[in-house]
Amino acid sequence: RSYQEDQMELQILAHDGIVISNREKKKIGTDADLEHILQKNTVTNKKWFEYVKGESFLLYEEIEGSSWILVEQMPVEMVLGTMTDVRNVTLLVTLLCAMLAMLAFVWMARNVLQRVVRIKGKMEEVIDGDLSVRVEVGRDDEFGKIESAFNSMVEEIGHLIEKVRQSEHQ
Repeated sequence: RSYQEDQMELQILAHDGIVISNREKKKIGTDADLEHILQKNTVTNKKWFEYVKGESFLLYEEIEGSSWILVEQMPVEMVLGTMTDVRNVTLLVTLLCAMLAMLAFVWMARNVLQRVVRIKGKMEEVIDGDLSVRVEVGRDDEFGKIESAFNSMVEEIGHLIEKVRQSEHQ
């Protein structure tokens, strides 16, 4: 027998609560002890779903064209088991995505920091008076533009200093 067959109970009740059909033949003709179903049956729609005492779920429906009620009772673990699995998989996927995003962020931050540190080092060399310093332009992105502008600036400073020297010499 499967888990479902062992744990689920399906029965048909008359409107007075007497069991008309059940897998366990000895229950047929007995009172189902589900008086609350019979009371709701006269008040609400033809289909119901109910949580009972933290142990099980009851699904019941009036069988059209008869005065009978189909009642299915199943354990909470069986109903919520799949939802728990879905929740766990969703949490796992969310955590994996968060970890991948964090790794991507760290990689990008490290890449940016390396390029900033390299440009800063070259600036310090220029400050110390070495105007032959150039930054290798790696890519055609924002940092590539900054690196190209830095090289142009250093070259222009070199030309201006040379002009000043020539003016002083004359």
